[in-house]
Amino acid sequence: MSFLQCGSAVHYYRLRSGAQGVPTLAFINGLGTDHRIWDDVVAALPPALSVLVYDLRGQGLSEPGTAPYDLPGLAADLEQLTRRLRMKPEPGQKTIDLDLRNETDRARSHLLHRL
Repeated sequence: MSFLQCGSAVHYYRLRSGAQGVPTLAFINGLGTDHRIWDDVVAALPPALSVLVYDLRGQGLSEPGTAPYDLPGLAADLEQLTRRLRMKPEPGQKTIDLDLRNETDRARSHLLHRL
């Protein structure tokens, strides 16, 4: 089992290395689940793909850390995890923060979902 300190919590993660130069896909569990939710998906992916699966703070095998559990904090955990694993960001990689309580952001979410 692999664990890394990111922010205020120690996170469980599993990294499957694929072919050289292939971007890494990150799979994040939803609330009330853990990394195992992605096991069948990861198993079905071609072995050439690199895959990162980890538990959000307070979920699965990860420690709870300190509050608040908000989107910026969870995004910072992922950023620290990828940095500590020395994963290189993709050119043109962008982070999009959406607040689904906001009508404009909900519309953006629907548009991104269709892409």
